[in-house]
Amino acid sequence: MSLMRTFAMMLGEIDFLNTYVHSYNQRGGEGERTLPFPLITFIILGVFMVFMPILLMNLLIGLAVGDIESVRRNAQLKRLAMQVKYIFVVNAPFSAVSNFAPLDLFYKQNY
Repeated sequence: MSLMRTFAMMLGEIDFLNTYVHSYNQRGGEGERTLPFPLITFIILGVFMVFMPILLMNLLIGLAVGDIESVRRNAQLKRLAMQVKYIFVVNAPFSAVSNFAPLDLFYKQNY
C-alpha cells in the first residue's frame, strides 16, 4: 500500500486513503464492501498512475519542441535582417566614394 500511496502522491490531490483504502476496508449494511469491484479499481488506478505522468511529460516536451522551432525560425529571420543591415553599413562609404570617382578605379582590369 505504501508504494501505491507514493504513486498517488505524484498525481496530486486524489485523497487515496479515503477514496480507496478506507472504502475497501469498510463494510456496508449487508456485509459488502463499499468499494465495488476492488481488484478492477486498483488495476485501473495503477495503470492510470503509471501512464498519466508519462503522457503528460511527453505532451509538455512536445509543446516545448514546437515552441523552439518557432523561436528558431524567428531567430533565423532576425539574423538575415541583421546581415542585410551590416552589409548596408559596410557598403555605405564605398557607395559615397563611387559617386565621386569612376568605378574603374575600384576594379582590377584584366588586359
